[in-house]
Amino acid sequence: MSLICKMTCAIALFIFGISLLGDGLSSAAGGRMEWALQRTTDTRLRGFLTGTVVTAVVQSSTAVSVLTAELTQSGILTLRRTIPVLIGANVGTTATAWLLYAMRDLPKALFFSSLLAAVGIILYLIPSRRHWGSVLLGLFLLLSGMEAVTAAAQPLTQTALVHRCFTAAGQPLWGMLGGILLTVLMQSSSVSVGLLQALSFSGQVSYAMAIPVVLGQNVGTCLTVFLVAAGGKQRAGQAAWAHLLFNVIGSGVMLCLLLLVKWLGLGEILTQPADCMGIAVIHTVFNLTGAVIFLPLNEPFASLIEYLTVRPQSVSASR
Repeated sequence: MSLICKMTCAIALFIFGISLLGDGLSSAAGGRMEWALQRTTDTRLRGFLTGTVVTAVVQSSTAVSVLTAELTQSGILTLRRTIPVLIGANVGTTATAWLLYAMRDLPKALFFSSLLAAVGIILYLIPSRRHWGSVLLGLFLLLSGMEAVTAAAQPLTQTALVHRCFTAAGQPLWGMLGGILLTVLMQSSSVSVGLLQALSFSGQVSYAMAIPVVLGQNVGTCLTVFLVAAGGKQRAGQAAWAHLLFNVIGSGVMLCLLLLVKWLGLGEILTQPADCMGIAVIHTVFNLTGAVIFLPLNEPFASLIEYLTVRPQSVSASR
């Protein structure tokens, strides 16, 4: 029970760190996030780059996706301008995984952690610099939380229950379901990917487990956009469907490739332990692959979404 309590507290610290970091960066950006989405999405490439950069800055693809859906509903963005932004948001959210990888050894340096906390507190007490204080304090809590999760995971991975969970997650469909549920509970794919990276330090996370879980995490992050689109908002609903189908189809393609690797007898590669960098690479490759596939198909993909969402209403109206 004490191990579970330690893990729960460590996860709470980690989640609060990411939330505080994102809030601080959003405040620092001011209203420029909305301005960027409105003014720099006139082409597919610019929309994609805007979604990528804005998401990397605010550390939340969910926030960018929700804002994009709201702008679509208000008519400021068309569906064809929205889709590249959503694709870019998926790529931008991988920045968190790379940040955690780059700073994986820094929490062990007491001086660095203390410096982050001290400077963060000082800036937070200055009203005009409070947002930067939130950024530094969020980074401190994020790194400290990841270290705490890693420490708490070491003894937990030796228990029979966790071992069975890891074994089940090694099956592609169960791994995807686990990733979906974890992201739905955390309401953030960045948090769930970060937790997976923290667990990888135990050496118990194989690539056969990490790949399906990452795929599921990308699907699970679509729920919040669907909640925003609820209530019969057709344009926001189209953005939500585009977000979901993009992730589901991309996950299906990657899952087929995973099964092909096993069918070709190369499954031993997937049994190797995944590390922090390997999980960041998986997350990035998946989202970049989806971008390469869907960006050139923006027009037909948007037409498909419109057909799926408008046609049923037209049929019912004709009756």
